[in-house]
Amino acid sequence: MGNLQRQLDKKINIYMNWIDIDKTLYRIIGRHYTVDDVYAEVQKTFKWDQSQTKAAVDPLLKRHSTLKPVIDKTSSAL
Repeated sequence: MGNLQRQLDKKINIYMNWIDIDKTLYRIIGRHYTVDDVYAEVQKTFKWDQSQTKAAVDPLLKRHSTLKPVIDKTSSAL
């Protein structure tokens, strides 16, 4: 029984849920002043491609106050 529990614990620790991912993303966002820096660190941390990174980060960036002026300038330039 103990061996089975250790195997389950390993599987649970391997997979992060979205709450944990969002917490990590918010910490990354808080460390950077530009959106490009946020994307670069997220891609490196999670080994995601660009579309995965944007899909996860963009909704959080819209709610994050310190990068909001940067996002507004970026979206108006498009």
